[in-house]
Amino acid sequence: MQSLQLFVLVLVSLLYIAMRLLRMRTARLQGRDFTIGFFHPHCNSGGGGERVLWQYVRILQQSAPDARILIYTGDAESAEEILAKTKERFGLTIDAARVKFVRLRLRRLAAAESWPRFTLLVSHRVLRDEHQLRVCRRGSSPKNA
Repeated sequence: MQSLQLFVLVLVSLLYIAMRLLRMRTARLQGRDFTIGFFHPHCNSGGGGERVLWQYVRILQQSAPDARILIYTGDAESAEEILAKTKERFGLTIDAARVKFVRLRLRRLAAAESWPRFTLLVSHRVLRDEHQLRVCRRGSSPKNA
């Protein structure tokens, strides 16, 4: 049963990437800039989910060289430290100039310890709302948040 779930997860992920690449190609043909954001509050933890995140980022950097990539994270380490750990742990080289980290200050409120049930739903909501408030208050786009 777990192998079926893993297969479905990988298939859905690949379809999502293909769809995003198609949208990026369309935007590029129309001369528009595009930004891709990843919501990953623990992007520097070094586990399996982080490997998937950094694989996606590397694939996007290779296939869409003009894309801006945002990582929404609560990790306090600098971008250089995060990318150095990514290279050390996973052997992936990420172009630091094309990745921007947007710091989420309320990550502790989204921890599983705070919400024993519905953790994913509540944590997503808390951190999404934090970002929306910051963007609306500053009147800026995520690249300036």
